[in-house]
Amino acid sequence: MVPKCVLAGVFVCMSTSAFPASAPYAVEHKARGLVVRIASGRDEYASIGSYDIRVYTNDGADFVAGLVHPRDGEVVRTWLTEDESPKALRVWVWTCSAGSGAYGNIESFELVGDKLVKVPIPEPSAELKAGYMGHDSFDVRNGKLYRQFPVYRQGDANVSPTGWNRRLELDIRRQDAVWRPTARSR
Repeated sequence: MVPKCVLAGVFVCMSTSAFPASAPYAVEHKARGLVVRIASGRDEYASIGSYDIRVYTNDGADFVAGLVHPRDGEVVRTWLTEDESPKALRVWVWTCSAGSGAYGNIESFELVGDKLVKVPIPEPSAELKAGYMGHDSFDVRNGKLYRQFPVYRQGDANVSPTGWNRRLELDIRRQDAVWRPTARSR
């Protein structure tokens, strides 16, 4: 029997994530007279690499701050949030790992003067992560970070959870915030 992945006599059984991403993530956000550009690294693998955050003033003319940060997975979405204080601006980056688990990760960076400083985000408690096997989604709105993932029961395959979707929220305005289930979460 001849393998189905033979092309012109050469085996081509490689994951597409082993090749550089054809269209790297790149987005531009604007807030408070600042332009924030976020992009995954050029010519990097889709499954692992880096992303950069660059902040400019005057419609992108003057550089204010920037960083390059490692990533495990692809950049899915980014947000900007503004605090009550006049200069507090946060950048949020959601990544999703390659593979069947599609584990989500969210990172946040605050603009402090001319630096982007990583803001620690607590992990949910073991009780809230019971049945967790990846497939996260995130949203940032109205001063809260939302996280949702399917709950797996004993014996569930990674591709077919039989539980419900757990929804958690974190009040990002509080430094001592902890993850809490939303009213719709079981």
